[in-house]
Parts: sequence; C-alpha cells; structure tokens
Amino acid sequence: MIQQTITSDYEIEKTTHIHLGGFEAFIVKDGVEIDETIDTKLKERKDWFFKNSKLFIRK
Repeated sequence: MIQQTITSDYEIEKTTHIHLGGFEAFIVKDGVEIDETIDTKLKERKDWFFKNSKLFIRK
C-alpha cells in the first residue's frame, strides 16, 4: 500500500509509542503528516463520547 501511495523517497521505521497498531507517515518536504494509528482513533472516539454522551460518574 505504501509503495502505491507514496511516490517520493521514504523509509520505514519502528516506533515504541504506537501501542495498539496502525502507522504514521511523515513527508517532511511536503509538510504532510498522516496518522492512521488505532491509538489515535480510540482517543478521538473516547473524547467524542465523553463530550457527547451526556453521561457522568457519581461518587
């Protein structure tokens, strides 16, 4: 998929900050950042849920 999408030079590196899966791509010369990590998708969904669910926790 990467070879078909990115036509300029690239390199693939492992990272320790992606815990659940997915990938990040950075094209420095074009100023492009692509974040397709499950970690980020989950955080976005959690943030949306807490903002829109109208649920709360009582202590």
